[in-house]
Amino acid sequence: MKSSTYFVSMEERKRQRVVLRIKRFLLALIIFNIITMLFIRTYKISSSIMEPSIEQDSILLVSPVVYGPRFFGINLFPVSSPKRGDVIVFLSPFWNKMNPVLDFFNSIIDYVSAGNLHMGESWEGKYQVRRIIGIPGDLIYIKDNIAYIKPRDNTDFIREDLLINYKFKLSDNDKKLYFDDFFSYLNNSIKLQKGQYFVLSDNRNMVMDSRVYGPISFDSIRGKIIWNFKM
Repeated sequence: MKSSTYFVSMEERKRQRVVLRIKRFLLALIIFNIITMLFIRTYKISSSIMEPSIEQDSILLVSPVVYGPRFFGINLFPVSSPKRGDVIVFLSPFWNKMNPVLDFFNSIIDYVSAGNLHMGESWEGKYQVRRIIGIPGDLIYIKDNIAYIKPRDNTDFIREDLLINYKFKLSDNDKKLYFDDFFSYLNNSIKLQKGQYFVLSDNRNMVMDSRVYGPISFDSIRGKIIWNFKM
């Protein structure tokens, strides 16, 4: 009788240890999700698309709450509007939306992986990192890979680097001529509507930006880069 009681007790202890480990894992996951939802997320950029501002293979620290808290990609309520010059992470316009169930689990995987995704110039990548050049109300056109902006209530177009204090890398002549016919907004002006943002890569040799796919929406923005570094 004693041995039977002892056996049951040992089995019960093993079960309790397993249950305790599962509870601890779930608690850690909940805490981690709260931290990544409200405070900081990390990404890795695997291309030179944002050089010279951000070097290839840099780690990006992104604040997901600066424009308003999100839960599994849904903006709960806006806190502030993105500003001209902000470097942001956003959902690629070319990302194929999964069915709701798969997309839900994919969002969970994103959180569990801490967002350590390799973002580059690939068309298939889920996230992109670019700089906001135009904000709602702006009229923009591109000439020789440089944006000219007429802000709301302004009568003149202003070259982008006179409005935004940053350095960009222009294409060489061969690449500029090769891509001329590819840019959807080359030499054509576009007026940004409410919730629309025009984004460009700092390295203009790369073509994966609003020159090709036009403005992005506020809802696609996942956060603002607050710091970057290389390991």
